[in-house]
Amino acid sequence: MSANKERITRPEMVEAIRKSGYLIEQRVAGVLAKHGYYVETNPAYPDPETGKSREYDISAMAGVRIAKKRMDFIFPVVVSECENNEHPVVFFSTEPPVPFLHHQEVKCSGVPVQFWDGQRFVRLSDFLHLEKYHHYCKGPVATQYCSFHRKSNNAPWIASHSDAHHQTFNSLINALETSIAEHYESWAFPSRGEEEPVNLQVYYPVLILQGELYVAQERGNRLIIRRSEHVQYRKQLWSARIKNTYQFDIVTLSQVPRYLELVDSEIEAMKRRLQRHNALARNSINRLVANAARVRRKKINWRQVFEPQ
Repeated sequence: MSANKERITRPEMVEAIRKSGYLIEQRVAGVLAKHGYYVETNPAYPDPETGKSREYDISAMAGVRIAKKRMDFIFPVVVSECENNEHPVVFFSTEPPVPFLHHQEVKCSGVPVQFWDGQRFVRLSDFLHLEKYHHYCKGPVATQYCSFHRKSNNAPWIASHSDAHHQTFNSLINALETSIAEHYESWAFPSRGEEEPVNLQVYYPVLILQGELYVAQERGNRLIIRRSEHVQYRKQLWSARIKNTYQFDIVTLSQVPRYLELVDSEIEAMKRRLQRHNALARNSINRLVANAARVRRKKINWRQVFEPQ
């Protein structure tokens, strides 16, 4: 006698979907599209350890033209994971000792990400003085977080560092690095008689939560926990004896439109500074393209040519 096959009901389907992250992905994608971004959902990247194809939730790009007579653009790129968190997520934040140095964690790719100042190349974040207006350089930053679970209904709640969240941030890093690599791999020399345009991508890795987000700060013997809509989080990784630091934004779903306005203001500030230093930018691009021409037969990674070493 065959066993009865259990069938899910329509209300159960609705409830299961509401508890998943599918709806938040669609909502975020809609907000980004309305804000002028080209949006891809569930784009793929290669797992750096296994080489297998992995997916993350959203990649979105917008374009801001710098000059009317040339195809000079800055492209803000939002790399996002979305989560319908059942339990609150708490980030333990402190005031950083040197917040102005966090401008170095703004990830960029393209031409020019370094500028010739007459004597040497300096990185874009220094040349454009991102420390004066980028939000990475303002306010408290977290380096630790937790969520909550319990082993049974009557057991006490346990604060723990979720493996799922750890993997989420690793996915954002891998997706970010893949986007940077693909940008450089797509570069080609300008045609004869043409000028290489400004082609900069500025990345914003962000975790978007549908559930509750909190910030915790210890003041004396008191632990103060308050609701928040936007938290900054820093994560360090060692790779091949090199320390890389990544800064993330964690925002609630309702905060996404305001977050995109913040991105707009920073990209606009970068645009104005590039317009002001157009001649220096053009000279820097010409030097970088000349450097690329000298090594073109060595099959070198263009990232090694265009980025500060």
